[in-house]
Amino acid sequence: MMSLLNHCHGEKMWDEIQPYIHTMIDPKTRKKLIALVHKQVVPAIGCTEPICVALACARATEKLQALTGRTDLVPSRIDVRLSANILKNAMGVGIPGTGMVGLPIAIALGALIGKSEYGLEVLRDCTPEAVAQGRKFIDEGRIDIRLATTEDFERHTSRGASRKPTPASRPL
Repeated sequence: MMSLLNHCHGEKMWDEIQPYIHTMIDPKTRKKLIALVHKQVVPAIGCTEPICVALACARATEKLQALTGRTDLVPSRIDVRLSANILKNAMGVGIPGTGMVGLPIAIALGALIGKSEYGLEVLRDCTPEAVAQGRKFIDEGRIDIRLATTEDFERHTSRGASRKPTPASRPL
């Protein structure tokens, strides 16, 4: 099976391996696997790490708007604390429709035009005008991205913990 996978390329891969899968997996197990894939795989626009951060920013903005009763409100500043894995996987990837790479534009667009109801397609409404607004947001220095510290994680996972910023967070 592995040599077959290594041999196959592109769209032909499924056509070439499908007969083998049907003979290798009993119908009941195959049905369960397909149901699991349908349940777990969701559409996403772009690499999932920066899109997840954009989704979090969109949700935070929506919460801020709900708390203030102002649906036009945009955060004046966004401070983001991320794990090393998210940073590593998100900093250098392109954000579709923007011509830009990395977290800053994903964060800006998440706050400016993101809709959390879209899930991993949070930036589906992206336009050239929104990208220009996002660039301005970045250029104004309104986004701070840092590696999260252990204290950051403890503060956000403990019940009743303080929400004050941790000075030990390291800037990127």
